Amino acid sequence: MFKRSLPQDENVTPAGFKFVYQEPATVKPKRARTVLQPLTPQVMEQARISWMEKRSQNEKSVQELSLSKEIQAKDDEQKESTRRLEFMDDCLKQAGYKTLGEYMNDLLSTRDRQLSSKVSQTLLVHGNTILGNISHRQPQLVDNYSFSRVEDVLVREAQAVVALMQPSGLDLASRLQQFSLEQALYQSSLTAPNLHRLLCLLVGHLDGAETTRKKKDVVSVLRLVRFTY
Repeated sequence: MFKRSLPQDENVTPAGFKFVYQEPATVKPKRARTVLQPLTPQVMEQARISWMEKRSQNEKSVQELSLSKEIQAKDDEQKESTRRLEFMDDCLKQAGYKTLGEYMNDLLSTRDRQLSSKVSQTLLVHGNTILGNISHRQPQLVDNYSFSRVEDVLVREAQAVVALMQPSGLDLASRLQQFSLEQALYQSSLTAPNLHRLLCLLVGHLDGAETTRKKKDVVSVLRLVRFTY
């Protein structure tokens, strides 16, 4: 009788069978051959133009990035400044000051030695910047105040020049005999520095040549004499 064999499970490895795994052979990609072009003047000029364009694009990108960072930094600085100003405004209100003007008047007119010294030092260092900011916001106010101050200073210095040019106890002849051009300019620069500088600016003394300096000195003295006679 023929003996029928049972089917084997496909997941069961038959006895005596050994499976060996072989890795597939790696195929190296073919490299494209580099074809050298002759260095003709046209090729060199085209390469130079291409390099300049890339360089210009890189510089433009760097400038745009730098400008963007600068704008962002200024914006952050402005926000921080606004935050500090708002904080100080709240502090002034908590201290009892209703307006900023009240605080500024008290600060500039304080009799406390330590605070007064600090205010004076601050004005010495930052005074020009503060005046510039005030002039930028209220130019007419600053111009009117400056004119009144200049007027007071010139009147006071003109009176000092009159006393210098007209010494008591001397008649006109004695004054003319003792008059010295160099001495008159030197004494006027000490007695009335602002008036002296103004007259020098009017005659172009400060930026004049050495050959015309004596003539301009004469004009300056004549203008000073007109204030006194």
